Amino acid sequence: NLEVWSHVSGSTRDAAADAALASQVARATTAMHQFNLTGADEAMMRITAGLAVKKVMKEKNQGLDRVDVAPLQADLALQHILGYVNPTVIVATPSSPARGGGADGGAGGGGGGGELRLDAASRTALERFGAAAAAGLPAASTTDKIILGKAPDERGMRRPEHFAAIDVAPFERHEAEIGRLSAMTGEAFEAGFAALADEARHLCAIPVHHLDLARNTRLLPLSLVYDAATVAGDNILIKGTVLAGEREGEEQKAEDRERAKSIAKLRVGNVLAGGPQLCVVAYKLDSIWTFLQVPYSSGKVAADINGIWDTAFMTWAEVAESQLGAECEIVPGVEKILQFVRKSSLTGHVVWPDQARCDYPGVALWFFSRDYRAYREKRLDKAGVPAAKPSLLAILTTSTDFLSYM
Repeated sequence: NLEVWSHVSGSTRDAAADAALASQVARATTAMHQFNLTGADEAMMRITAGLAVKKVMKEKNQGLDRVDVAPLQADLALQHILGYVNPTVIVATPSSPARGGGADGGAGGGGGGGELRLDAASRTALERFGAAAAAGLPAASTTDKIILGKAPDERGMRRPEHFAAIDVAPFERHEAEIGRLSAMTGEAFEAGFAALADEARHLCAIPVHHLDLARNTRLLPLSLVYDAATVAGDNILIKGTVLAGEREGEEQKAEDRERAKSIAKLRVGNVLAGGPQLCVVAYKLDSIWTFLQVPYSSGKVAADINGIWDTAFMTWAEVAESQLGAECEIVPGVEKILQFVRKSSLTGHVVWPDQARCDYPGVALWFFSRDYRAYREKRLDKAGVPAAKPSLLAILTTSTDFLSYM
């Protein structure tokens, strides 16, 4: 969103003018993004204004190369950006004689079909927002009380699906670092996300309900990091598969959206629903169990997938570790699984049957999903100690549950 705003605002505008323009655009497009901007600082205004422009870009299926940079003159810049996000006439109103110009605030060009005209209430709001930005009012976002309650009633659940009251205190402890991370992109974001404290990373796996987000501006950085982490994981998947390249078609975009949902499940430790089947992109596998049976199945489809099975598994391991943290030891765990399936189970004193070789990764991933859920829900063991964050490698090598089962 910051990249979008930087492009449309242009590089020649000074910082104060850029902040004022971002404030005007962000507040004028409240109906589009539905964020409560009371007390929002300059960075939040830029992010939200960029979000409004980005939303229209997606609707129009356009990239930044199709979006013109706004003129340097303040009123024309506002007209240009609002004209892009809402090119239709809203409500035509008589111009004010005191303005000495048209209702669009421009210096010339006259009335025409391409003009953006605002009703009296919208124009008054824009003037008020611009005056507030020009006055440099201090941000109060960090002192605003977080008010929740718009998410669906989830009483009785050990861990609500959405950001809830139990998450407020941890969020306030990590608000500063999450805010800084929300402004990062690319490799800087990936490094910052990997360096997060365990509690902060756990927060970034919790979606904020859109109605709670609309009235709690402070939660916007958390929501941005949640989305950016999904994108970061998906980028690893795309680079490791044949999906690399342009993905602009409607069918491709639908696939990307579905894959993003699965990566979100993976980020909360559900390595079954968000399992390595995601990395088989030439075929749609219905579950992880279908994926794990591939080396022991026959037929053309199984043969095709078997050729990339190891690579797909390792690509998934990198995605999973990027979402859950290196302490979960997903990559070394999957390396051990591949060594077992392809080599050690076939070269020992007793050769393992196919079903046992198939069960080896499946049972390990099931135990990991179970243990991560206990960790996420802060369950206590028999000694009253909170469940620890699980390690896939440790499950394969030292877990009594796993070793007893196998």
